[in-house]
Amino acid sequence: MTRPTRRLEVVPLLGFDEAVRRVRAEARALDPVTVPLDEAYGRVLAETVVAPHPVPPFSCSTVDGFAVRADDVRSASPERPVELPVRGEVMAGDRGEVAIGDGEAARIMTGAPVPPGADAIVMLEWTSWDLDRVRVERSVSAGSFIRPRGEDLSAGDRILEPGHRLGPAEQGVLASIGRRKVSVFPPPRVAVLTTGDELLDPEEELVPGKIRDSNRWTLAGQVREAGGVLLDLGAGRDDRSVLRDRVERSRAADVLLTSGGVSVGDRDRMQEVLESVGFRTIFWRVASSPGKPLLFGRLGQTLVFGLPGNPVSSMVAFEAFVRPTLRRLQGDPRPERPRRRAEVMGEITGPANRRHFARVRVTSQAEGLVVREVEPRGSGNLRSMIRANGLAILPEGVERVRSGDEVEVLLLGTPD
Repeated sequence: MTRPTRRLEVVPLLGFDEAVRRVRAEARALDPVTVPLDEAYGRVLAETVVAPHPVPPFSCSTVDGFAVRADDVRSASPERPVELPVRGEVMAGDRGEVAIGDGEAARIMTGAPVPPGADAIVMLEWTSWDLDRVRVERSVSAGSFIRPRGEDLSAGDRILEPGHRLGPAEQGVLASIGRRKVSVFPPPRVAVLTTGDELLDPEEELVPGKIRDSNRWTLAGQVREAGGVLLDLGAGRDDRSVLRDRVERSRAADVLLTSGGVSVGDRDRMQEVLESVGFRTIFWRVASSPGKPLLFGRLGQTLVFGLPGNPVSSMVAFEAFVRPTLRRLQGDPRPERPRRRAEVMGEITGPANRRHFARVRVTSQAEGLVVREVEPRGSGNLRSMIRANGLAILPEGVERVRSGDEVEVLLLGTPD
């Protein structure tokens, strides 16, 4: 009796650029939220910010010294100091109740409002004084050591536009115009589910046939680095009911990342499980190396990426597709990592029919950037991602680049 034969049927590989286009079409910024200023750091602004008043709101002294009229001390020198009566002192925070007239001075501190009648400040180091008189030993011109009202901002100035990432300076400027709250794009909620009967937690004892689950931790770190809020779904066994339960728990997330179970093995059940609960496949299998068995689609409002199980493939697929998506959801107008041209040292090879991402060490030299591929090259060798600070990109049709050739590099970190 002849046994029936089995044939593996898989869909053709989708071109890398087309896969990127389809992901971008689905990744739109999340609805803005209003947050307190102390929670706005690192977020992307979702509103135009206009100054309601000048900054500084009054002219103030930039030094400790004496407020004077410049004409009164025009002839002052160490040999022939000009002596003026002191009519009071102005401290930072005072309301500016002291005023001076012709031939008078007022003691003033850094940040204090310039008193009416004064048009210059003499530094304390250029004077000698007692309780009610000051001897000025150097001339100053009008405006000296005065920060004028509105020097930084004028009322009505457009300070920040939507899409601007808020850092320390931006938070300080917002505080200076009285903004206690600001409208920003929220961080995406990202559920992470690793799959496989072979997976162990880090503290579990190794037994034959088992490995510790590294993808759960690499993906968690990548999500946080990209600005996402992690929902850890743990590791799920290759059991339909277990996986279905974990997937259902992800429905509140903006993005679901699964790792493993999306290739063509007998226990690669992730796509089947997803489709059983309403998942719409947008594509499966991409012309990318590493990272070919990549699944992408929607489960209701949740974007789903089914990443490969091999650790390096998972991390590279995240960099190529997931990280830019998470940045777009946050309203980032520049969601991609920087790319540079670099000279190859040694040789880099890859499959000619796919977009290849080679792990490289990027070094800055006087002539420009140079890259050398790191070892070992297998997609299961996670240590290579520690050694790499970039991914050299070999386009389709390019099987080999030799020493001295140039490649485009996706920078994962700062060049050496």
